[in-house]
Amino acid sequence: MSKILLTPTVFLMIFTSSCQPEGESTSKLFGGNQVGNGGNVVQCPGRSDVTLDVYEVTKFWKFEPVFAQGETYIDVAISMLERLRTYDSIRQIRLKSYLESFESEAAFLENIDLPEVPDQGAIFLEKNCHLVQAIVQTDPKNFGKRYMINLDLWKTLGKENQVALALHEVLYREAIEHGVVENSLGVRRFNGLLIADRIKTLSRDYYLTFLRE
Repeated sequence: MSKILLTPTVFLMIFTSSCQPEGESTSKLFGGNQVGNGGNVVQCPGRSDVTLDVYEVTKFWKFEPVFAQGETYIDVAISMLERLRTYDSIRQIRLKSYLESFESEAAFLENIDLPEVPDQGAIFLEKNCHLVQAIVQTDPKNFGKRYMINLDLWKTLGKENQVALALHEVLYREAIEHGVVENSLGVRRFNGLLIADRIKTLSRDYYLTFLRE
């Protein structure tokens, strides 16, 4: 049986095949049917907790995260969205506005276990590792807030993993509002592209040409 080697170049092609130029439907970006939204943390014995998005981009794609500088996790996340400006400035501005309202739309809940949201799609974890629900995104008409956050878990995460979760949630919000999604796989892939700062390795012409092929 032949094997496909997922080199960093191939990974970028997989990533960017899920993206679209300005003006195209976000439903094309993530595809499928909406089943809910939750941000996950991977817990492994003897290791620090890490978001699923960071876990996947480092373990499977072998890309190192490149986080921006900033005083707060929101500042860092907003700075990282600048990586989209060259390719999709309209989208960058929209996601920035979602981040700016993130904390006002969030309920940080103590002493609570959030329900599992089975939206991950395909996931592969090492033995003895498991997922924990860190955030559940819901219609704010239900509980008055959009993001229900496990505060006890949130406080154990470093700023970089908080950044990754916040980016995950606003990307998923965009997908829900502009289309339908089957699972979070496309969101995680795109978030990984942001986190690894790989957009800059592609010329805009190549990026757009590839999307049209």
